[in-house]
Amino acid sequence: MDFGDTVSPSLPQGPLDDVTSEDSQLTAYAEMVDASVAVFQHIGDGVFVVQGWDARRKQLTTSWFHLQCLQLENDVGVACTCPNGIQEGRCVHSELFQIYETESMLQQKPLTDYGDPRASIFSRQLVPNTSDVLTMFSVKSISSSALKGCAIVQHSGTLPWKGTWKCSKEPGNPGCPHIKIAFEVLREELRKIYGKVDDDTEFDPTMFSGESMVGGQGLARRRFIGPDLREVGLFNFNNSFIVSHELLDEYTMSYVTSETPFVAWCSVVAHRYLLSGSQFMSDGYFLPIWFSYAALLALNDDMCCLRCGTYPETTIWDGITLAFGKKHLAATLRPPTKTSPSASITRKNIKHRPRQQLIEDEGLRAQLRLAVQVPSIDGASKPPSHPQHVTKREVLDHVERIQWVYQELDKVCKTLAALFQKAYGAVVYSERRRAPSNLDSFFKQIAAEESVLQMVNGAALVDLTDFLADPRPSRVTKVLSIPGLYKILRNGPEMQGFVLPISDLTPMLQWLADRATQVLGELSVESDRLPDGVALAEEPDWKVAALTACHNYDIVLFTPS
Repeated sequence: MDFGDTVSPSLPQGPLDDVTSEDSQLTAYAEMVDASVAVFQHIGDGVFVVQGWDARRKQLTTSWFHLQCLQLENDVGVACTCPNGIQEGRCVHSELFQIYETESMLQQKPLTDYGDPRASIFSRQLVPNTSDVLTMFSVKSISSSALKGCAIVQHSGTLPWKGTWKCSKEPGNPGCPHIKIAFEVLREELRKIYGKVDDDTEFDPTMFSGESMVGGQGLARRRFIGPDLREVGLFNFNNSFIVSHELLDEYTMSYVTSETPFVAWCSVVAHRYLLSGSQFMSDGYFLPIWFSYAALLALNDDMCCLRCGTYPETTIWDGITLAFGKKHLAATLRPPTKTSPSASITRKNIKHRPRQQLIEDEGLRAQLRLAVQVPSIDGASKPPSHPQHVTKREVLDHVERIQWVYQELDKVCKTLAALFQKAYGAVVYSERRRAPSNLDSFFKQIAAEESVLQMVNGAALVDLTDFLADPRPSRVTKVLSIPGLYKILRNGPEMQGFVLPISDLTPMLQWLADRATQVLGELSVESDRLPDGVALAEEPDWKVAALTACHNYDIVLFTPS
């Protein structure tokens, strides 16, 4: 019997045999990605959405993270926001890029182009045994350009204003700004799809025409069509796994009888298979297989309470009480305000230095922040009740402000003034062209009421100086430590027509480096380096002191007359 091609081309075949037993974590994870069990979806610009991984149990989790692949000068840099990726700098997600040839993943596209760079939909699927649709969004950070500021938003329901919304950054806040962005994206997409259906037609238009939501070749190749083996008691999952109905029904009966979890049941069956020298699939594989099988079963509503019905008025939830972690109750535990003579360092020469901002003129900084908040010209023609309404006076004031800011910036740095004029000048404003959000963030950093060392610290200053020694576009990753500046120099597609070439921006970079060097020199008033570590003074163990006090309570209570 020919079951078709059961090898998924999403990962190159062959390297799995070369992986040693020490890389069993990566092997197990790569197999799940290869079988489309683990989500590893490219959402554009080298950014991926990846599913969490439990290294101890070798199974997937319900957490979602972002991973970014960046082409460096002679290497490929990978950054992941999962706990291991942040704490240790490497994880199973980033290792997948280093061992396997994953260039084909970078060619994947989202499900469709939603026209909103703030959010991407990377998954839409039906919830089993319901009419709801589970939609997963990747939403960019609102206040930060860093990868870890991105959020995962999920919606379960049939319409945007129905169902439930949940954000990974603010789980308990239904009014989260990430949810508002995802709401707008989902509403516009559903409007494009279902708004084309005419209610006055005499026939069902879906029988003759329709709009496909299937993505490009990168997604289509993950699904395989195979024979239906139900007549012989077998379930064919994605033409990659064949499982007997008897085994799937066995878990169904265990679940409805005693609510057996997937992990526990898979462990029991795995032990049973080991007795015969065989190996059973992990719960990460079994979970999507069983849900796909259960969705085809004709289950009736016979599991609800006979007295309370489907929706009981009162439910009782069990939980635990949060407390101070036991592992933190160490002998060195001290209040955060406690000082020690040996650990305290007196630095008499250190004092506050004013005027550490990149632009020293306070008025220019304030006007520059207002200038990047561009009012809509079309808002002058809208009624006062409209949220985008602006007066003609506000439009004229903005034009005057643009000219004044340009003239003042020209006195500080001519290249910075030219960049501002190209992105926010009167010509751009009259043409109703809006500068990208990355430019807004850059100029807000330039005009921030904080020290320039917040934008360009000591390590970033070294990188910027290294780049200025040879300012070529191929070396732009040298300034990755200054994210706002890097996105300007990278000159992506969204920046076309708003920024200058790197060769023209070099004077601005030199001005930025000179100002950071000046402020850093004014603050560096001590030539001696601080010691790498200061030993704490020997103090009695608080546990021993507490125990002694408990046993000698009579001494404490004794008061001489």
